[in-house]
Amino acid sequence: MNGRPFTDPWGGLPLARFAPLSRLKQVEVVYSGSFALAPNGSQGCVVNLVMEEGGREGPMAEADFSNSRGQNRRSRRIWFSTPRSNADLSFAYDEYLQDASRSALCGGSCLTGQYDSRSLTAELRLTPDSRGELLVRLQRFEDTFRGSVNSPRVPDLGIPGEGIRHGGFDSRLRYRRTGAGWGELTFSAGQRLVEMKRDSISVSGLVLDGGVRWEFEAAGVKAVSFAEARRSLFENRISDEYFDPRIDEAWGGVSAARGRPGGLRWRCGALAGVHGEAGG
Repeated sequence: MNGRPFTDPWGGLPLARFAPLSRLKQVEVVYSGSFALAPNGSQGCVVNLVMEEGGREGPMAEADFSNSRGQNRRSRRIWFSTPRSNADLSFAYDEYLQDASRSALCGGSCLTGQYDSRSLTAELRLTPDSRGELLVRLQRFEDTFRGSVNSPRVPDLGIPGEGIRHGGFDSRLRYRRTGAGWGELTFSAGQRLVEMKRDSISVSGLVLDGGVRWEFEAAGVKAVSFAEARRSLFENRISDEYFDPRIDEAWGGVSAARGRPGGLRWRCGALAGVHGEAGG
């Protein structure tokens, strides 16, 4: 999302359902492995969700509501931003709801799949001059699931069903500076906390990361160099077994590309990194 992996730190799965779609600008698909976007991600392709950042020319508010009777699904998406200026503020709220469905189990009295998902995003963008930009982004996300296939909800018998909660908090600080003749330099730091709790399993992962990125283009060749470091801390429980691994990673690389639509395109690069684990 906006050029950075937006994934669960434990399983590595995308957190796409928590993406603030009310601010979605476009979707980019890179049809080959791109370590500049995902150093330890997919080798086949990269899907990048480009979210709008900051305000527009004037104050802006947008809302979208949908309701599906057949699927018992509802969505509410709304965002607001102050006018684009040296300091602008944006808020986005995304909510998706789904009623429980009756299962053939228990003669149709079992309910599964009651699902609620919510995301609240706040952004502050400061542009003291035409070349510098500071972005502060905060996001709180959560979804709840009541009544799984293995443990459905049975109101007639007073059985509540298995409850599953998945959520977390993501924050990012980014400073970007551009200059004539030397390209664009970006510094960023952030954290992501993701927790999942159900009847017998609890998984909690905290990721702290920081990095620098430099982009430069000359004579039709675009060059990118970057260096990042990340620490992942976990507190997990499966039944009565507890384990708390820690993973430290650092990597850096450089890539260059040239080409035009419909013509010959090429890209090359090099990547190196270190990986360490502790705990269990």
